[in-house]
Amino acid sequence: MIIADADRFGLADLHQLRGRVGRYKHRAYCYLLTPADRPVTDKATKRLKAIEEYSMLGAGFKIAMRDLEIRGAGNILGPEQSGHISAVGYEMYCQLLEKAVRELNGEVTSVSSDTAVDLGVSGYIPRVRAQRHAPDGGVPAPRGGGQAR
Repeated sequence: MIIADADRFGLADLHQLRGRVGRYKHRAYCYLLTPADRPVTDKATKRLKAIEEYSMLGAGFKIAMRDLEIRGAGNILGPEQSGHISAVGYEMYCQLLEKAVRELNGEVTSVSSDTAVDLGVSGYIPRVRAQRHAPDGGVPAPRGGGQAR
């Protein structure tokens, strides 16, 4: 199969067309051609890279997720319908969306405190222990109930 001006097709269309060739034991090829006389847009380049990257069996879900990242999901709760999913990532977008829906429904939302930071170096942050003050102003007793020295 030869697809001329492949940059003008959507990602789902390209995936469906490519899937029409090669069945069972029969190997087939799908050639995606882009024009030499005009530039290909950044979004079209991303679509073509996604088709190239996800060529294995069962890649439909991954292609759909990439399409969602490229085109954006839109602002589901607002009138402008223009999302910025690529700025925060799909998972964070879903969390933000869920929180916004809960707030609109008047539900109490909590802030998650689980945070991970990967700096690419090993190290540790020492635990900070609250000092226990002896009532008489002396040295606090050591942990474990022993006598202070």
